[in-house]
Amino acid sequence: GADLKSGGIWAGQLSTAASPVWHHTWGGDKSIRAKLGGVAADSLGRLWVSGSRVDGSDHGRNVFVRRYGASGALHGSLTIDLAPRWVEGTAIATLGTTGFATGRAYSPAHSAYLRGHVWRVNG
Repeated sequence: GADLKSGGIWAGQLSTAASPVWHHTWGGDKSIRAKLGGVAADSLGRLWVSGSRVDGSDHGRNVFVRRYGASGALHGSLTIDLAPRWVEGTAIATLGTTGFATGRAYSPAHSAYLRGHVWRVNG
């Protein structure tokens, strides 16, 4: 996975010879503006991607989690929208087929992180 210069993220799978097997871009439009937090693979070979995206209702930031199958098909997506309005996704890890996304709430007005979070996402 990677952040794209114009906004959004890239996620994909490469072969052992570094040839692309599949790839997707997501979140590049102004209504989403995704930023990558982390990437992990689970025991079934699915790719989990997490990060932050624009919250269309209050123009803050929310956490997102997306899960792609071994063939590249989207198997699930989740947006985590909590108070305060600024929450950023920082990483993702897996144990078996379960994902664990991490993030933090922050206050841009005070340039301060308020608290950390861990969310369990069943796969």
